[in-house]
Amino acid sequence: MTQRRQFITAMAIGISIPLLARGNTPDYPSRPLKIIVGFPPGGSSDNTVRLLGAALQKQIGQPVIVENRPGASGAIAAQAVAAERPDGYTLLYATSSSHAIAPHFNPKLGYDPLNDFTPITLIGRAGLVLTANNSLPVKDITDLIRYAKQQPPDTITYASPGQTSSQHLAIALLSRAAGIELRHIPYKGSAPGLMDLVGGQVNLMIDNLTAPLPFIRDGKIRPLAVTSIKRAEMLPDVPTLDESGIAGFDVQAWGGIMAPANLPAPLTAKLNREINIALTDPAVRKSMHDAGNVPQGGSSTDFANFVAGESAFWKRSIGQSDINRG
Repeated sequence: MTQRRQFITAMAIGISIPLLARGNTPDYPSRPLKIIVGFPPGGSSDNTVRLLGAALQKQIGQPVIVENRPGASGAIAAQAVAAERPDGYTLLYATSSSHAIAPHFNPKLGYDPLNDFTPITLIGRAGLVLTANNSLPVKDITDLIRYAKQQPPDTITYASPGQTSSQHLAIALLSRAAGIELRHIPYKGSAPGLMDLVGGQVNLMIDNLTAPLPFIRDGKIRPLAVTSIKRAEMLPDVPTLDESGIAGFDVQAWGGIMAPANLPAPLTAKLNREINIALTDPAVRKSMHDAGNVPQGGSSTDFANFVAGESAFWKRSIGQSDINRG
């Protein structure tokens, strides 16, 4: 190679590095993006992603398709995305269930939640609300504990969107802290469980505020407490579990966007930037706020650190509570 050619090559490399560092990806995206959600249509996760996808679609000029692959508390969707090419066209709506909880119950998930994905950004966090069917003769946590202790074990049932979901574990932790025994009825997502709660097929459910809020407002189900350490803005009259005598109880669900591992840095930067912009859209923020979901955002590194911290929290909580892993 001549000195001139060597100089030109060096210059080209020198120019390309800062362009990549800035996330300069002029040809991306050139076709539709797909976000896979591990829960059925109509639930809180699905609603959040569809709302975000609509805003993102306007920004990038390409369709954003939401695909539902429910089952195993989001693990089926996570497995699918982990096996995809890291080209930025297939993304995952990762949740506390799929990435902070499931690994501590099933070491043979088929994916490593910390190493098989590229975190993009945290989308939102939401306190959970414990609700009861109107036929259950309780109006608050004190009533529930008293009533449950008067019944044979496992008489009172509760729904969740899946075995080892954050909603399942939140009520399991509550049961142990309160010294009561409840029977778990897992569903394939929040929506069908909520319908059975309204219909009286199950007695209780802990879920994100998003899905049950309309039914609470219509008086079809009764809120007993929220799981966050502070009261929810959308339910200011509903006490926290901490206030209700379950000291220090603070469990929140979360969701964020991830891609398969080894996504090139420029694509990670591009997606992070566009999604953070979408989260500033007034319509997105208002809709999330109205549903009790607090928009987050932040860097890819922030999200990676957050997931690692959540995983450590659930590992500790599960070990201390000795929750039945069957």
